[in-house]
Amino acid sequence: MKFFFSMLIAAILMVQSVGAQVRQEMLSMPLGSKNAYMLVLPKCTPKLAEEEWKNFVKQYNKASAAKMKKTDIFLTDNVLVPGISSGNNPIDLYARMDAAGEDTRINLWVDLGGAFVNGADFQLQSEQIEQLLLRFGLQVARTQVQEELKDQEKVLKGLQDDQRKLEKDKKSLEDDIKDYQAKIKKAEENIVKNEDSQRAKQAEIAKQQNVIQAVQERLIKLQ
Repeated sequence: MKFFFSMLIAAILMVQSVGAQVRQEMLSMPLGSKNAYMLVLPKCTPKLAEEEWKNFVKQYNKASAAKMKKTDIFLTDNVLVPGISSGNNPIDLYARMDAAGEDTRINLWVDLGGAFVNGADFQLQSEQIEQLLLRFGLQVARTQVQEELKDQEKVLKGLQDDQRKLEKDKKSLEDDIKDYQAKIKKAEENIVKNEDSQRAKQAEIAKQQNVIQAVQERLIKLQ
């Protein structure tokens, strides 16, 4: 858990540092060239950013982001976003995720219902949009850290599995040693018994040799 919080804090600092880099630029979209708010999401894929955006807009009365036909833009229409919507007037959010090397850039257009937000004419809403993007960036960073944590936990589990296997192998080897030691002890005892048996047998052989010699002597006397 300490590792997780350290990574999360790092992610928060990272997102806060890029918060000042929210840019505005006229970009082409289905309704023409409109002012867009852009934020780069470090080390993020467009696919991850799209999934996070769909989850992010759900906080606004369970709104949804659906991809517009023949475009890469996700539309969230008729949604109330505190600080951006004027009273109870819903707005439309248009979001597109563009790959930028190893990063992803989110382009966000905000239609108030006849006018697209820009910093010059809608200062208050513009500041709120930047804060919204900052919160979105933080959510993406949090998800990335959580995924990284899962990956690192998998690595740890693999190492722990290896450790358990090594311990099991060691136990098996120790059992083998005990078996070998028991066999050695038994063999040593058998060697002692074998040597005793050899001495006894040698005595029998010597005795039998004497018997044979006596018989041979009797045979010689009969010749």
